[in-house]
Amino acid sequence: MLFFQILLIVALGFVSALAVVAFGADSVGESSILPVALIATLTLLALALRLTYGFKRRVARMQRTLERVRDGNVAVRCERDTDEMGALGQRINEVLQQLTDLNVDVIDTDRELQFTQQELKLKEEIAEKGRLLEATNLQLEERIREMSLLFSTSRALSVSLELPELLRSLCAVGEQSLRIDRFAVLVFDERSKSLQVKASFGFADQSSEIHDMSLYSGEGVSGTVFENRRMILISDLQNDHRFLHFRGKVPLQGSLLALPLVAGEVCVGVALFHRDKINSFQFDEVGLYHIIANQIASAVENALLYQQTRELATHDELTGLFNRRVLETRLEMEWERFRRFDITLAFIMVDVDFFKRFNDEFGHLLGDRVLRQVGQLVPEQVRKVDTVARYGGEEFAVLLPRTNKVEAAAVAEKLRAAVASLAIRPDNRDEDIGITISVGVASTED
Repeated sequence: MLFFQILLIVALGFVSALAVVAFGADSVGESSILPVALIATLTLLALALRLTYGFKRRVARMQRTLERVRDGNVAVRCERDTDEMGALGQRINEVLQQLTDLNVDVIDTDRELQFTQQELKLKEEIAEKGRLLEATNLQLEERIREMSLLFSTSRALSVSLELPELLRSLCAVGEQSLRIDRFAVLVFDERSKSLQVKASFGFADQSSEIHDMSLYSGEGVSGTVFENRRMILISDLQNDHRFLHFRGKVPLQGSLLALPLVAGEVCVGVALFHRDKINSFQFDEVGLYHIIANQIASAVENALLYQQTRELATHDELTGLFNRRVLETRLEMEWERFRRFDITLAFIMVDVDFFKRFNDEFGHLLGDRVLRQVGQLVPEQVRKVDTVARYGGEEFAVLLPRTNKVEAAAVAEKLRAAVASLAIRPDNRDEDIGITISVGVASTED
């Protein structure tokens, strides 16, 4: 369309030019040619103006459309005409359509990417929560195992007040639940003033060699722990020479945890936990074994108090011998056996000579030392089946089943000679004082 408009303008201009030339060459027909030329000129001018205005207006519209596209609005379109400008607009519209499609694809891709990123983020969060949940489950399982272990240990320690049975029950539970290779409990003995191995597991054939083994305060790892009341953790026994390996009878490798058994203000012993691998005790495990050690300490203290109370009911506190009540009970039993089966029975009474002089001249502390020495010596001179008791004051009694009068007299003489060999030195004298006894014998043969 635009091409034909331009072609018309050129034709009209050509006609006008011919008219002017003709007018200038020959004035004939001036009246008819001038109007034609004027009309052609005006028409030419009008067409040119219309063409110029229309072209500018359409270019302006196309320019505004492209500016909107530049601002990001690719949904706009150019007007669709049939001329060349319309064809150009159509091409621009096609490009805009392609841009629109591309923008839609970009939007879809971006949304897909966002969804994928969100999905990945959710998956990561779920995986992280899964890991946290798994770690929490593991921690809960470990806490449940620890609580179960503490419950089992507490139950094992409450089965009896007898120390040997209590420790056997503890070892039976510990061997299954403590997750250690070896374990030993050393209990402090007041008489010998030493730590004695009273229970263990994991030592196989070596358990008999270490049972009742004594270690003194400050000696080795166990003695040091007992003396300082503080734990010792050895990560590698081969690089630490403090551990005595049970006086060399049980060489060990790996890791050792030694904990004091403290009940209130009293340390009653030491617990040893051993593993064959080095660096095998973790920090949280040490806390758990501390709790177990406290349980053991309380149970051992109760057992020792029960044992002490029971001994006070049957034993003399000063000498450690049976008291008069036990003697009378044993005497009734043996007398009944004599009456039914005609089994001989002998009885010896021992009295420390001049005992009042020890107390009056040198004090009651020396008198107590005399009684303790005599009380320690007499049981060493008789059989295990015989009953030795402190009858009262400075008097001792010996009950001898299946013993006739002659044999009892021989035992009495043996006791007299053994005590006569004793000597005791007071703190304020430089010479020893001898001890003698008087002995009386009675027998069912009389």
